[in-house]
Amino acid sequence: MKAALAIARRDLVRWFTSPTSYVFTLVFIGLCAGFQFMQEKFFLNNLANLALLNEVFPYIVIVFAAAVAMGTWADERRHGTDELLLTLPVSDRALVAGKYLAALGIYAASLAFALTFIVDLRFLARPDIGLMLGTFLGYVLLGGALLSIAMVGSMLVESVTVGFILGALFCFVPVVLGDAASFFGEGAASLGVRGAFRDFTTGVGSLQAVAYFAGLAALGLAVNLALLQRRRLREGQWHLPVRVACLAATAISLVILTDRSGIRVDLTAEGLHSVSAQTRQTIAAIPADKPVYIQAYISPEVPQDYVETRENLLSLLRDLAALGGSRVNIRVTETTKASEAARDADDRFKIKSMRLGDREGAKGRTDVFLGAAVTSGLDEVVIPFFYRGISPEYELTRSIRVVSKAKRLKVGILTTDAKWFGGFEFTTMQPSPSWAIVDELKKQYDVVQVAPDAPITESMDVLIAPMPSSLTQAQLDNLFFYVRQGWPVLLLDDPLPIVNSSIGANEMKGGRRGMMGGQPPEMKGNAREFYRALGLSWEPTDIVWDSYNPHPSLTEMPEEVVFVGKGNGAAEPFNPRSPITANLQEMVFLFSGCLHSGNAKGIEVTPLLRAGRAAGILSYSEVWRANPFFGSGGLNPQRHHVPSTGVDEPILAARAKGKAGEISVDAIVVSDLDLVSEQFFELRRQGVENLDFDNVTFILNCVDALAKDEGTIELRSRRPRHRTLEKMEIARREHDKMQLEEARAADEKAEKRRTEAQTRFDDAVRKIESRTDLDSQTKEIMVQSVRETEQRKLDIEKRRIDDEKEIAIARSEAERDGKVNLIHKEVKIMALLGTILPALIAALIVLSLRIRRELEARR
Repeated sequence: MKAALAIARRDLVRWFTSPTSYVFTLVFIGLCAGFQFMQEKFFLNNLANLALLNEVFPYIVIVFAAAVAMGTWADERRHGTDELLLTLPVSDRALVAGKYLAALGIYAASLAFALTFIVDLRFLARPDIGLMLGTFLGYVLLGGALLSIAMVGSMLVESVTVGFILGALFCFVPVVLGDAASFFGEGAASLGVRGAFRDFTTGVGSLQAVAYFAGLAALGLAVNLALLQRRRLREGQWHLPVRVACLAATAISLVILTDRSGIRVDLTAEGLHSVSAQTRQTIAAIPADKPVYIQAYISPEVPQDYVETRENLLSLLRDLAALGGSRVNIRVTETTKASEAARDADDRFKIKSMRLGDREGAKGRTDVFLGAAVTSGLDEVVIPFFYRGISPEYELTRSIRVVSKAKRLKVGILTTDAKWFGGFEFTTMQPSPSWAIVDELKKQYDVVQVAPDAPITESMDVLIAPMPSSLTQAQLDNLFFYVRQGWPVLLLDDPLPIVNSSIGANEMKGGRRGMMGGQPPEMKGNAREFYRALGLSWEPTDIVWDSYNPHPSLTEMPEEVVFVGKGNGAAEPFNPRSPITANLQEMVFLFSGCLHSGNAKGIEVTPLLRAGRAAGILSYSEVWRANPFFGSGGLNPQRHHVPSTGVDEPILAARAKGKAGEISVDAIVVSDLDLVSEQFFELRRQGVENLDFDNVTFILNCVDALAKDEGTIELRSRRPRHRTLEKMEIARREHDKMQLEEARAADEKAEKRRTEAQTRFDDAVRKIESRTDLDSQTKEIMVQSVRETEQRKLDIEKRRIDDEKEIAIARSEAERDGKVNLIHKEVKIMALLGTILPALIAALIVLSLRIRRELEARR
């Protein structure tokens, strides 16, 4: 080792005392900085990582490794010092090790300049240090492997230039193998560097990747050693290629074995690759004779809003493949709109592209594939699209659970006025589609429709009853017959279903209503007594309001829109002891009711969700003005929100469980039907910023808990987050806030002008009406003239205000774009100067020292 270090020291001094060597370093780090920070895609992706550089880094290293290694052996031959090296009292292994250590030291020193990239990212965000550690570890291992291969080219020739070309060609083979799977096949592609390199650059430390790079480096050094020994030995060289071949076979076998071990360490601080215990249990439970196949169709380019989702999905698929071994077979196909893969996705699984736009809005729309099919035997679950608001791990794990189980659990949905399965809507005289919650439940359960017109005798894993208060007394009795058996039920009731205010028609409960002169429907059942028998107190006309609203953009929402979150003042807005609500963050209820414990002996009532301390209760008649003829109506603008006495943190959802006499109860009651309406599913799919409501998650958790199938409850709440460019997001939020304020100011100004015009008109009319010298017809003509004059003034003023509003918006957008562009320029300048300047200064110092020595030598 002493001899190897001496040789390495000699080559390092020769490299770092040559100004020409710094040119290669400057080109190397300049290319790295350019590909990472000079592209607009870096800012569009909005991720605090080095993903853009990682895509091209293997190809950059090809050039740099060949440049570093081209003189290791060829220079010795060119200067005639190779014979001297061979006659030194050192072993061939020491010679190869010394040369390799020198090349590795040069590469590591050059790579050290790229550490300034972390500083550049820190200017915009808080980069994940674990991810950065894994990324640079991947850079070191990749460079170490390719350097040993590039040295082979220098060993074969005397020309440094030819050595560079051969070294680059040799390094190109393992790099291109990993990037051309479609051309070389999956088997050959597994021998490429891309898979192992990607593990480290995404924050995963895998034993297989370490074994791959170590094996590749060992193979390159073995070839160097064999060629060096060939120069010493003039005969008996037949065993050298055999030894190299045996080493190659050993390296490949070691990589395969380590790959099957599945040992992977999540290096990221955010736990991006930490698969949950539920997912591990699901994978472990897959029968060995019934493996699961996942065919994913993923676009290579996605809009900014979906970059993080795509990265999470690809990372998860790799983790599942490593965790599942032979029980989980995954194939990822890069898919574009006009490709053969797109036709295959449509023909086999009905997976189609989704047309998405960028967050900025004006940059067009893109057809994106982000779907997968999970199959096992004859069972199949298709995920048409992984929406950004839904955890990919939840979707895939749930699908694997479904296809690997022999039988699905059964969920029944009671037929009520809510019409979850769709039907004809008399208020609109149009057919209505099924609710999104039904389609969501079908992904996991066997969902059936249950009629309430006869006693329900069939046992189900869960029975869901939306709006039981809309049932007739006979239907309600049939439902109670089922509930009293202690079978699990989920009840969603609502004093005012705002999605369709005619459901249940609260103002007519207990009465009769005809429509268009037809036969009035049967009287509604007694919902109060129904809930009292379950150990709950429920007043069908009570509506909860709460002044807590954490969203500045939603300040115009009425206070009957109740936000449930940790800031609402309640001691426990979410019950932390229940798995249903323990991991929830925020929910929103629309004109919901209020629950109380009925103090029934033997039945325990556990609150799950509570409104805040600044809440109260209004009656239905105070909130809603009804039309007794057509069943429609509207909000009462004169209602007063005065905190109700005796109401402390109203209960919005609760679980009742126990036995009272002959009645057994296992029910979850939710006081709002609207919390699973279509708009919340859309918000969940799109993942709208700052509107990440857990409404859908809560209902699905309720069903799972009642069905005693809690394996996916924690998964729904998992939100792996990549670190983003926070400075850019702050700039956007400030712009949005300023734009919102300017829009409100313009609206207030317009409203003020309208009020002034109305006041002028009213004053003018009063003056005309008070005149006694005019007849009624003349007065009417003058009033009409005044009205037209004031309307013209108001129209002109409105156009002026609208123009001012558009100018203000355009000005704020221009200011926003200017701030963003300034940040872009700062980052680009910092990236270039921060990486190139240190190397340039070092080169100038070396050059000045060399010139000084030459001048001193001449003297």
